[in-house]
Amino acid sequence: IVPIDQSLASQSSSLILSQSYEKGWKAYQVGCQISDFRCQIFAPILGEEIKDHVLVNNWENGWVIDKGQMGNDQKIVIIFLPQYLEFLGIFLAIISIVFMLVLDKSRQI
Repeated sequence: IVPIDQSLASQSSSLILSQSYEKGWKAYQVGCQISDFRCQIFAPILGEEIKDHVLVNNWENGWVIDKGQMGNDQKIVIIFLPQYLEFLGIFLAIISIVFMLVLDKSRQI
């Protein structure tokens, strides 16, 4: 979570993430407390996506923050969306294994 200084929120600026440019990186504007873990996990649901994702220095990710776009107590959460698909796959694999173990034990009885 990136807190935004309110003096910067009144002018156009850019936010740069020094990771290789990938369309899977998403930035969301949220109005949660900085320590709120739910805000980080559910940013795509609770927040508003910042659409201006740009290529910076020919390799970095950047987002253009327009003048007046950020309100009071707004934070920016940056996530790598494909990571959520990996978490979903791991969760489904664990549920499947537990289901098969329970089903196997019920057939043995």
